[in-house]
Amino acid sequence: MSAVWGIFRKTLKDNIVFRIIFMIECFVLFTMMINCLRARCDYSFASDNLYTPSGLGDWVTDENGTGYQAASSEALGDNILVNTDFFVLYPGSYCVKVVYTSQVSYLEESNFAVGTGYLNLNGSHEGIYYRFDSMLLRDGLNSVEQTLQVTSPWKISDFQMTLSYSGQGSLTVYSIEITENVLYKCLILAGVFLFFILLDIFIYLMFMGSGYPYIKELGVLTLICTAACLPFLTDWIFAGEDSTFWAAQIRLLAEELFGGNDFSSVRSMLTDSNGYTAASTYGSLFMLLPALLFRCGFSLTFAYNFYICIVSVATCLVTYYCAFLIFEKSNPALLASALYTLSAPRLTSILSLASLGEMTAMTFFPLVLLGFYQIYSAPRGEKIFFVRYVPAVIGLIGVFNSCVPIFWMTCLLILICCVIMIKKTVQLPRIAALAKTAACTGLFNLLSVILGLTSAGKSLSEGSIAWEDGAYLLQIFNAVVSNDQPGYYETGDAAGAVSKSIGFSVTFGLILFLVYLIKKRWKGGSLTQKSAGFASLCWGMALFTIVLSSVYLFYDYLDFLPGQFLSVLSGRLAPSGWLPFAVLFGIFCTCGIADSTELKDIFQGVPVILLLCMTLTLNTGQIYSDQMQTSSMERLSDNLYEYINLQQ
Repeated sequence: MSAVWGIFRKTLKDNIVFRIIFMIECFVLFTMMINCLRARCDYSFASDNLYTPSGLGDWVTDENGTGYQAASSEALGDNILVNTDFFVLYPGSYCVKVVYTSQVSYLEESNFAVGTGYLNLNGSHEGIYYRFDSMLLRDGLNSVEQTLQVTSPWKISDFQMTLSYSGQGSLTVYSIEITENVLYKCLILAGVFLFFILLDIFIYLMFMGSGYPYIKELGVLTLICTAACLPFLTDWIFAGEDSTFWAAQIRLLAEELFGGNDFSSVRSMLTDSNGYTAASTYGSLFMLLPALLFRCGFSLTFAYNFYICIVSVATCLVTYYCAFLIFEKSNPALLASALYTLSAPRLTSILSLASLGEMTAMTFFPLVLLGFYQIYSAPRGEKIFFVRYVPAVIGLIGVFNSCVPIFWMTCLLILICCVIMIKKTVQLPRIAALAKTAACTGLFNLLSVILGLTSAGKSLSEGSIAWEDGAYLLQIFNAVVSNDQPGYYETGDAAGAVSKSIGFSVTFGLILFLVYLIKKRWKGGSLTQKSAGFASLCWGMALFTIVLSSVYLFYDYLDFLPGQFLSVLSGRLAPSGWLPFAVLFGIFCTCGIADSTELKDIFQGVPVILLLCMTLTLNTGQIYSDQMQTSSMERLSDNLYEYINLQQ
C-alpha cells in the first residue's frame, strides 16, 4: 500500500495533466458529498395542504381517514382532482406514495390494470421543464409507490404534483407522501469514487506508467467492453421481445427481497394475474443485483441497463481468462474475447429478444469449456485436482441459475463430448474428476432450489419441439445480421423476424479451419498439436450444434421419444437456442488456428487475426445500425402494475 501511495504522490507531483484530472475528480466528489450531508427532503400532503381546483368532489371521512372523493356515472376526460403547493426537490431519489381507494364502475375485457386516476409529477428550473412518468392509481390497491429520480445537478424549486381523475367510478385520495432515499446518494457517491479510482489506474497504466507489460491487453479489453456496453449507456432501453417481462421480474423480485417474502417460484402478478412459473426457467440469483439497485432508489431503466453492462464486461473478462489458459497466448485470447462478447447471437439476444437469462448463461459457457478442457488435457494416469475442474463447476452452477433449460442443453453436449472422447473418458482419474464435477454442481444447484432462487420442477415437462422455429442455412450463415427480414414461415409472433445468423466472423472462422485442415492434410501432417486437436473437436461440435439449430433435423419426427428426453433436447427453447453453443465452439476453433503457420501465406501476409477483427468490427457496426432502424427505444416505468397484462 505504501508503494502505491508513493507512485500516486510522484505522479501527482510530476504530471500536470494527472494533477488537473485529480482536481476535477475531487471537486465532483466534494459536491456530491455536500449533497449527501444535507438534511433529508421529505414531504407529506394530506387534507390540510391538498388543493381542489376543479371542484369535482367533496371531502369525506371514513375508516381510512379524511380524503377528497370524486365520483361519476359517466365517462369523463382527464380532470385535475387535487394538486399540491410548489415545493423544492434536490438531486436524488425519492419514493412517492399515494394512499387512496378507487372503484371503476365499468370494466373492459382487459380489466386488471385499470383505475380512475393518475398522479402526475412535473417541475421546471430556469425555463427547463421536467416531466416524470404518471402513476396509475389502480383498482384493488390501497396505495401505490413509485421511484422519482431528480438527476439534474441543481435543485428544482418549483416542483408540483397533480392528481387527475378520469373514467367512470369513484376515487378518494387521502394523502401523497414523498420520502427521500438516503442510501441512493451514498451508493452514487461510492460508485463515482470507485469509477474515479479505476479511471486513474487506467490512465496511469496506459499513458503514464513505465514498464507495464500488459498495456495491449488492457487497452483491447477496455475497447471490447466499451463496444459491448455502448448501446446501454443511456436512459432508454431497446424494446426487445421480453424486455417488459424482465422489467416485471426485477420489480417483483425487489418486492420479495425487501418485503420479507420467500422467493416464490410463481410470479402471481404475471400473465393476467394467472401466474407464471418463472423460476422453473430462469433463476433469480443474478437478478438480485438489478432488484437491489431498483430497491435502493435507482430507476428500473438504469437497473436494467446496468445489469446488461455488468454481464457484458464479465463475459469479456471470463472469455479472455478461459481462452488464455487454453491457448497460453495473449493474441488468441483477446480475439476469442472480442468474437464472443460481440457475437451476433449474443447481441441479438440482448437487443432484439431481451433474453437476459440466456445472455447471462452465455457468460458461463467458456468456464464450462475450460473446465472440461483441463480435465481431458491432463496427462494419462495423473491425478486431477479440484483446481482443474472448478471452472466447470462454477460454469454449470452459473448456467443453472441463469436459465434452467440451457443447463440441460449444456449437460447433453457434455455427455456427447464424453462419448466422442470415450478412450480418455474411461480412464479412472478422469472418471473421478467428472463424478466430482457432477456431484459439486448438483449439490450447489440443489441449494439454489431449496432457497427458492431456482426451481427445476417443470423444466422437464412433456412437450414436442417447435421444429418450424429452426433456421435455414441461408439464415445461419447470412453475413448480414438483420431483424427486418421476412421469416421463412409464419409464427404469429415477433420471433419469426429475429435474425438467426451466427455472424460473418464466426462463419469466416469455420471456413478458415477447413482451409487449415486441407493444407495440413495436403502436406502430409497430422493434428498432433494440442491446440489444433482441441480446435478440431470444437469445429465438429460447432457443425453439430448448427445442425441441431436448423430445420433439417426434422424435430417433428422425434415425438416417439420419451417426453422428458424430448424436453431436454428441446430445452423448452426454439431450436435456434443451440446457436450460442455453435458460436462458442466456432470461436474457440478459430482462435486455436488463427496464428498457425499454415494460414500465414493465404492472404498475402495479412494476419488472419487482423482480418477477423476487421470483419467483427463491420459486423458489430451493422448489427447496431440495424437495431437503431428496426427497434424502438423506451423508458421503463417503475410502476409494477404497468406490466400485469403481459403474456409470456
